[in-house]
Amino acid sequence: MYQFSPMNWILLFLFIVYLIFYIFMNLFFFENKSFCLNSFKKIYVK
Repeated sequence: MYQFSPMNWILLFLFIVYLIFYIFMNLFFFENKSFCLNSFKKIYVK
């Protein structure tokens, strides 16, 4: 059986935290989604 190394556990933990945070932000800013998208475009689309 393949065993997880500590590094893999850290990456898995960070990924789960990121997913929870992403879902939370989507729920919390649901009304401001267009605002968030506009901010995102301003940052990444020049």
